[in-house]
Amino acid sequence: MPLFTSKYIQMANPGIPDDDFDQIINNDGDNNETKFQKFHELVTRFLRGNEASNYLYRHQINALLGIRNFLNNNPLTPAILVAPVGSGKAGIITLLPYVLNSPKTLILTPSLLVSHELGMQFGIEVGPTGSFYASRHLLSGRERLDQFIEPGTVILHSHDVVTMDSYNLCIVNIQRLSGNSKTRLSSNQQHMEMNKDIQAKLELFTTLIVDEAHHALAQSWTDVINLFKQNPEKHVVFVTATPFSGQSANPLFTLPNGKIQYAHYTTKQDLVDRNIIRSSRHVTLNPSSETIQLILNQHDELNRAVKHKAIVVVSTKREAETLADEFGNVATYYTSDCETDQNLLRFRDEDIVRILVVRRKLLEGMETTSAGCSILLLLGAITKFFL
Repeated sequence: MPLFTSKYIQMANPGIPDDDFDQIINNDGDNNETKFQKFHELVTRFLRGNEASNYLYRHQINALLGIRNFLNNNPLTPAILVAPVGSGKAGIITLLPYVLNSPKTLILTPSLLVSHELGMQFGIEVGPTGSFYASRHLLSGRERLDQFIEPGTVILHSHDVVTMDSYNLCIVNIQRLSGNSKTRLSSNQQHMEMNKDIQAKLELFTTLIVDEAHHALAQSWTDVINLFKQNPEKHVVFVTATPFSGQSANPLFTLPNGKIQYAHYTTKQDLVDRNIIRSSRHVTLNPSSETIQLILNQHDELNRAVKHKAIVVVSTKREAETLADEFGNVATYYTSDCETDQNLLRFRDEDIVRILVVRRKLLEGMETTSAGCSILLLLGAITKFFL
């Protein structure tokens, strides 16, 4: 994973002026509007203003406005956003429902880990002050954050799927709607009634954001996506680091002429050139806690504004638990067990926890909120450190 080398500029004043915000709050508008709709024009005006680049990266601003313009001009075509790991895709996703004036937004992810990360950024799991909007100082004060943020849910278990229509923002990983899940979309006769109920709940959503969308050609994903795709009243956004799916390299979506059309495309090299992420190099090393901390400390010396952290990737749950225990109190682990959710929060928030051991299949799409992150891959007897 590339490393962040610079933080957003921390400004004294909020990105969205208090007076502009309070004017909307004091205006007796449509009480049935979601907060995404209520603040749609304010957020769009902010993104178009000269000050936005003091709070967001320029490619984030261009991506948000580019997706909006694309969908306005191509209502039946999914908008494809391509941006490399470390580019701040989660920040883009948290602002998209506002930019798209969305009544109800569904976000589809490949794993519980990605769902948790997005839940944090939206302020669902850690509260408004832990949200992307607070970390980028888009608004001033807890009261305004509460007024701005749309309440949402992260679906953790299959039995929670039936509640998703109660929210205007729902984040769900694909496993809750596929595989052996009782709430999967399926043509199996045994699940037809449940299938109808879940499908009806999904169809209430007006915006679908598909994170890590290179999976989107798999049947389990298309079952959901097809509910949105051919409806001009709904928006579909694919977010990915690569617009191609699997080893077959099939494009996510092509026009009738066979071409791919992107709403916005940011390259890794562009972000490296602008010192937003670092390029990677691969070296072999001894996978010990002391070795990893030594390298992290070296990166800290290069950029004292960042407390660098490492992610160690292993194959199994047992390996994650064992290795984290061997590394001591500077490490923790994350698996598919809900009991390890707090470990993920500790890695995110506590400076002393510098190493996260995670199963490989849970890592995809993770953009740690710790500014600066290295990945350690354990491949059999070979250890590679991405710097």
